[in-house]
Amino acid sequence: MKKKEIKFTEDIVTDTTSRISWIIENEYQMILVLNPNGVVIQQTLIPEKENGVNEFVRWFNEDFVRISDTEWRNDTDGRIYKIELKHILREPFFSITLAAESK
Repeated sequence: MKKKEIKFTEDIVTDTTSRISWIIENEYQMILVLNPNGVVIQQTLIPEKENGVNEFVRWFNEDFVRISDTEWRNDTDGRIYKIELKHILREPFFSITLAAESK
């Protein structure tokens, strides 16, 4: 977030959620979906590099609980993060869902 020249866009997704997205050129695009209280409830991470998926998978395998080849989980600060590698039209992206705060 501290890198120079990051361009943010903000849109209303529905009446109750909003979305913030940014691109770090040649690295990734991140889209955050927030609830009405401004809490992030879902993230989408889209690698920009050709081998970006492999880099993220390596990182997730090291730092999170591996559920399968395409799914990871983490519990941090009372929140559960569910990470899934998905494809739309053969393009890879990571869907990161955050469970409601439990602690």
